[in-house]
Amino acid sequence: MGQWCGGCRSGYNCCSFAALFKNNICPNVKCAKENNLNGCYECSKIDGCKTGYYGQNNEYTAKAAALFIGKYGEECYSKTLKKAIDSGKNYPKTFDETGSAEGAVKLLEKYL
Repeated sequence: MGQWCGGCRSGYNCCSFAALFKNNICPNVKCAKENNLNGCYECSKIDGCKTGYYGQNNEYTAKAAALFIGKYGEECYSKTLKKAIDSGKNYPKTFDETGSAEGAVKLLEKYL
C-alpha cells in the first residue's frame, strides 16, 4: 500500500481503515484537519481520545506513535522505531501486545 498511498496527511489517503468511512476519510485525519493540526500528536486531548482508530480494541500502535511524536518529535520517532525493528521487535504486533498505548510508548522509549 505504501507505494501508492500518499499517507494520512496527504490528499490521497488510501488506507484500509479510511475505506470504512464516508468519502474514504479516516476519522482521525478528519478530526486533525478540522482542528488545524498537522497530526494527532499536536492535540491536547489525545490521552483520552477514542476517535477512529484510537477507539479500536487491542490496537495501540497508532496512538502510541502520536503520543511519542508529541513528546519527542517526528524525527526521533522514525529513528527510535527503526532501532526497535532492527533489534528484532515485530512492528506493530509487539507494540500492540503491550496492552495499551502507554505500554507501547514505554517499549519505544527503551530504544531512545
